[in-house]
Amino acid sequence: MRNIIYSILLVVACAAVVVTGSRFIKSTPASVDASTQAVSSPAVWFYEKPEETARFGKSDWLDSTAALSIATLSETPADILIVPFQTDKLAFDATTRSLLTLTTANAIVSRTNLSVADPLLVANALGAGRSAFTRQEIEALATKIGAKRILLANISHGNGRTYTLRAALFKKIAEDARKDNPESYSTQFVLADSLSRADISFSDENLPYNTYQSYRDELIEQLLDVKLTAITSAREAWSQLLLEDTVDAFIQPEDTNLLSAARRLQLMAALHPITITERYGRQLYERSLVLLESIDESSPNHTLMQARA
Repeated sequence: MRNIIYSILLVVACAAVVVTGSRFIKSTPASVDASTQAVSSPAVWFYEKPEETARFGKSDWLDSTAALSIATLSETPADILIVPFQTDKLAFDATTRSLLTLTTANAIVSRTNLSVADPLLVANALGAGRSAFTRQEIEALATKIGAKRILLANISHGNGRTYTLRAALFKKIAEDARKDNPESYSTQFVLADSLSRADISFSDENLPYNTYQSYRDELIEQLLDVKLTAITSAREAWSQLLLEDTVDAFIQPEDTNLLSAARRLQLMAALHPITITERYGRQLYERSLVLLESIDESSPNHTLMQARA
């Protein structure tokens, strides 16, 4: 009898959490509470308390930027809305979280047939500088841009040199299903799958952005059920021209390789004034780093540009 009980407990445990052949712990739909659509673990995907999501102070400029970003996103429907990486406990800075979001979006767009809402516009639409968001505002934005899936991720660390990465995919409920059984669906999106990985190491030389890239593809393929195409990085030539003769030549250069594009982004970032809008300058550096991911590391000044960013 004792062996039978142990066998039943083992089956139940395996139905709740599956350790896949990957490096992630994967939660199956069996571990999702039907009434709350929440993973039956301490994981938190949405932040409902105002003090957890509020910006510091009121800004008409940020509000108008958010409205403009939403309007722009609405003009180009996307398959997937990637919420800016959220954080709790001891947090990584906004630049780190933004980089992780950008590299995830770039991998999906460049290596699948799926479309992704522009992550920088999404960050502005949800509120620049915030580290957590409510379910209502995330679902409202996804609905406005026509996204059928929402990808959320959370990254946090302890006092040491490791961090925990959690990610989840939410899928839009079919309208017919909601109409036929409205009591079962209190929201427009339900949890479809989730992954987690603890104790990912990082250091001053091997930053979270670098270590995350070794897990990124696996995370995308498992959550979205897709196969990413191989990265075809090419060695690119370095243009010795530091500045074009005219602004028009700088904006529409003859040299259009990715290395030159990354160089131009870094130049614009360096020229960006240090003001309240400094984060836009940092975003230019972030975009240059994502471009460098697709360039062979043997290309001239590749390492230099990475270090500069």
